Amino acid sequence: MTNSKKILAIGAVALLASATQAVAEGGEWYISAKGGANFPDQGLDTGWQIDGGIGYRFFLDESVNKGTDNEFALRLEFNPGFLQNKPSGATNNVNVGRFMGNVLLDVPVIDWAYLYGGLGIGGAYYNVESVDNDFVFAYQGMAGVGFVVAENVKLEVGYRYFTTLDPTLLGFAVTAPKYHAAEAGIRFEF
Repeated sequence: MTNSKKILAIGAVALLASATQAVAEGGEWYISAKGGANFPDQGLDTGWQIDGGIGYRFFLDESVNKGTDNEFALRLEFNPGFLQNKPSGATNNVNVGRFMGNVLLDVPVIDWAYLYGGLGIGGAYYNVESVDNDFVFAYQGMAGVGFVVAENVKLEVGYRYFTTLDPTLLGFAVTAPKYHAAEAGIRFEF
């Protein structure tokens, strides 16, 4: 296991371990949607992506911004998404469906803005149009800034790093791209 994978695993375990305390503070459900551009590190042109999410937000500290729409919180979410890129000089698209479980932390900065960061693990389904497909383990990291725009409505702008284990296509192990993405989205809490 590489150092980056070890750090990712340790971080995910540490965030999940803090969920026990979070349950005691209460929380709320949410849904979200994001979209943006992704920039793979090799052999693929810049592409696009969309993501959805359904999750639960646990309040961690009653003393931080209590009673506002912007509280210190841990989020656990299911995050399906879709990426599409075209190999440089090719006609077939590379489509990736991802199915991730994420742990995120919201840290309020001021009443109407917060920072967020998180890690996710799951699976990704690679499909090269009219060629082949494979399902592999995937992981990601996210960071950004969010803005409270109305009661229970937040806008977020952020960065996402996403990659997978190497898929096997046409009988050959293909080096998995490392996707860097700029994204924006909205979250509704209820």
